[in-house]
This record gives sequence, C-alpha cells and structure tokens, in this order.
Amino acid sequence: MKRLVIFLSLVFLVGLVHAREIQKDTLGRKEARSRKKAAQEKELQKQFELLYHVLLTRSFVLEADFVERKTGLRFRVNRVLNFVMVDSAEASIQVGADNRLGFNGAGGVTDKGKITGYILTRNDKNRSFFLKMAVRSSLSAHLDIFLDIDAYGNADAVVSGGIFGQYFRFDGRLVPLDESGVYHGQSP
Repeated sequence: MKRLVIFLSLVFLVGLVHAREIQKDTLGRKEARSRKKAAQEKELQKQFELLYHVLLTRSFVLEADFVERKTGLRFRVNRVLNFVMVDSAEASIQVGADNRLGFNGAGGVTDKGKITGYILTRNDKNRSFFLKMAVRSSLSAHLDIFLDIDAYGNADAVVSGGIFGQYFRFDGRLVPLDESGVYHGQSP
C-alpha cells in the first residue's frame, strides 16, 4: 500500500511538472507570435512610407499584370509592355501585346502627355493612397487617371477620357521608376 501511494504521488508530481512546461511553451509561442506580428507591422509601415515618398516625388510606374477594357473583358498581359508611368511632370500610358505590331512598335499604343492636375490623398487608417491625375496628351487630348494603391504596392488604375471615350483599367504593382524594367514604345 505504501508503494502504491508513493508511486501515485510521483506520477502526480511528474504530471504537474509536465503541465507547467506545456503552459510555459504555450506562453513562449504566443510571445513569439506577437513579436512576429509587431515586426510585420513595422515592415508594412516602412513600405507605406516608402510608397508615400515615391508618390510625392512623382517618379513611379504601375506595371500591369491585367488590363480590362470598357466592355469588361479582362486580359492577362506582359508587364513590360503595359503600364502607367509618371516621371515628374509627364505621364505615359501604354497598352501593348507580345505577338502583334502596333503604332508604337510594341504591339499597341503609347500615349504621353503633361500632367495638369495631381491630387494625392493618404489614408493612414487603411494604409492606402488615392491619386487623381489629369493629363493633356497629343493623342487623346485629355485623360483622367485614378489610382488606388495599398501599402504592399498593389495598385489599380482607371484611365478614361480622350477623343473616343477610352476606358482602360490596369491592375498590377507600383514600383519606383528607377527599379522598373518597362519598354517604352514610340509615342506621337
């Protein structure tokens, strides 16, 4: 009987020690998870501030992965040939294809013009930006460009206006101009 009591008390003590270790391990995982989340938040804020600086200096390119027409048809495209570029006081919009010849030598059309209006709105709560630009170009007369950008650099641009009422929607990534690898075709 004495042996049974000693054995049961040893099993009980081992169980208590093991339970305590599991509790410490759980707290350690929660702490590591919270540290990882804080590091991700800090990195996201850093990316947000970098994007803000790029947008203020007017030196960026939206490299499109998808282009949507007025009819709602959405096409996966080559980001080297399809973009919206802003370089200080000028903007370029290009739509192109790999397998065709176009007016610009890149399988499509390139429109370039002067920026006549540039309004940037920063949303700190959602960590996003909204940019409205007005561009006077030689090909389309007047274009309105609206960009929605999140903190990760994902962007959506709607280009509308012009003589024929063009409408294009570009979905892709916003990158600084000096890091972009786009091919700029000929513009009129």
